[in-house]
Amino acid sequence: MAAPRRSTVLVALVGFCLAVAASAQATKSCRVLPSGPVSLLILESGERVQRFAASVSGPAILKRDAQTVIFDDGRVVTANIDSATVFLNELGWGNLDIQIVASFPRAAARPRRVG
Repeated sequence: MAAPRRSTVLVALVGFCLAVAASAQATKSCRVLPSGPVSLLILESGERVQRFAASVSGPAILKRDAQTVIFDDGRVVTANIDSATVFLNELGWGNLDIQIVASFPRAAARPRRVG
């Protein structure tokens, strides 16, 4: 009686493993691609990235960490290029055209010379 139970459990376990593997493969092949080029917005800090992401309504967030947020419409907002690169490659967007915009604080105005 013990042998049939083991084989039933083994068959169920193998079936489960095959289902998980098929699901993982399906997830990899069903990726979201933006309709146009990727827009990369580089900000000076992770705090600004998170504030910007909180102000955006509409597109879904596909990837996020403390330094980078990637929206499903192709916008990438980051303070860390390496983080953005990893996410872009994970999404399969590494070979898409990228438009880059950088936003850094303005330099302080130079004091006027007197005399």
